Amino acid sequence: MTLTMGEFLSYGAVFVRNFLLARILSKENFGIASTFAMVVSLLEISSKMGLGVLIVQSRRGDEPKFQATAHSIQVLTSLIGAAAIFLSADWVSTFLRVPQARWAFQCLALVPLLRAFEHYDVTRMVREIRFLPNVTVDVVPQILVTLAAWPVAHLLDKSYAAVLWLLVGGRALCLIATHLLAKRPYRLGWDKEHAREFGRFGWPLLVNAVLMFAIFQGDRAIVGRYYGMEDLAVYAVAASLSLVPGLMFAKVLSAVTLPVLSQVQDLKSEYRQKYDFCVQALALFSAAFASGLILAGGQVTRLVYGPKYEGLGPLIGLLAAGQALRIIRAAPTIAAVARGDTRNQMFSNVFRVGGFAFAIAVALAGMDLLWVAASGVGGEVLALTVSVLRCSREHDVRIKSSVVPTAVCCLCVGCAMFLNRLTGGSLGLVASLAWAVIFTIAASGGWLLFGEFRRNAWATLALVSEGLGRASTPPLPADTPPVDREIL
Repeated sequence: MTLTMGEFLSYGAVFVRNFLLARILSKENFGIASTFAMVVSLLEISSKMGLGVLIVQSRRGDEPKFQATAHSIQVLTSLIGAAAIFLSADWVSTFLRVPQARWAFQCLALVPLLRAFEHYDVTRMVREIRFLPNVTVDVVPQILVTLAAWPVAHLLDKSYAAVLWLLVGGRALCLIATHLLAKRPYRLGWDKEHAREFGRFGWPLLVNAVLMFAIFQGDRAIVGRYYGMEDLAVYAVAASLSLVPGLMFAKVLSAVTLPVLSQVQDLKSEYRQKYDFCVQALALFSAAFASGLILAGGQVTRLVYGPKYEGLGPLIGLLAAGQALRIIRAAPTIAAVARGDTRNQMFSNVFRVGGFAFAIAVALAGMDLLWVAASGVGGEVLALTVSVLRCSREHDVRIKSSVVPTAVCCLCVGCAMFLNRLTGGSLGLVASLAWAVIFTIAASGGWLLFGEFRRNAWATLALVSEGLGRASTPPLPADTPPVDREIL
């Protein structure tokens, strides 16, 4: 509940902030602002190495010297990231055809510079099943920055500069919070063996983070370069609406199921059973969320962001379909990480980048913006296939366990698209949501809800309760990069 409420409040604050800024800023300013997260996502290194994850996962994670080594690596990689962002500002502004924003891209170097000195003690507390300090560091800065969004935007003449200083301010608040909530003093240190452990654990995550840039931000870079800032603003709004619910649910479910899978990683039948529950739960959520967005996304966008973002229904529908497949792909990823395999996601993302390559071809051909989103769907299909096949080969997970729930989800998404096309997108908001509920009930009413899903759910919840009672020290999934949350 702590994790769920934390994610709800944090992503809720981001959604409200983006809603306010999208209404206040012009399309061009909003488009430029949306490139900031893109730059930080590509060049900020330290958040991608999973330093906090290893502190929780490693048997030596509670040692002060291990934590001090993590702080030193954090400082080193953050300084490299800050220098990279500052020095590339001129090229980035030229590539995106916004030379007037060069100074803003230079100032973005402050984001990794502030991250360099954050305290990892709040992360270490997760080893003791104490989530509240870590959640507080995540939630409180987001709420404070959201409260400041409206006055800052007006103070800075409704310019993209408002988003820049909100990003920097949010990072500064996180830095302060980590030190205020820490129990141990902040120390820098170095141990060669510890450093090698961080390197072995972090390099696949670092490679994967570069691939994740192509997946999460690459399409926006293409839109900004070849379609312009106004189209980028439209694409960013549609992407944020399809991205936030999936990130919230996937992060909470992974935080719960990864410790469960880790505890039974050497027990073949129980490991398979928990995996079955994980993939079924993700598929069920994906069916509900994607059908709802396909049917009601256009109405929700018009209601929330105003008439200047009208007509985004088809674009949101395609982005939601791709996001649904990506959510399901979290299941084999979690299962692999539970056995210490951080390469599964990396390999699947290599194939997911194929969608990015197709998107470049689409943009060069001058095709409609919808084809950029469709290329992402194709990439997700390929990536999910690779992830499931590799998980089956390396960890003896049954392919059928993934295929059947995915097929049920795809059937729901297909029905929603067919209904939306049949009605010309003219269904009202209430009717759209009602149909989404009907599709979800149909998906859950048979095999998923009353068959193995129910038994697996109860067994998993029992194991979670048992683990909490023992105050175990489970590993957590890799840190979600802050730019994933900062939709702009």
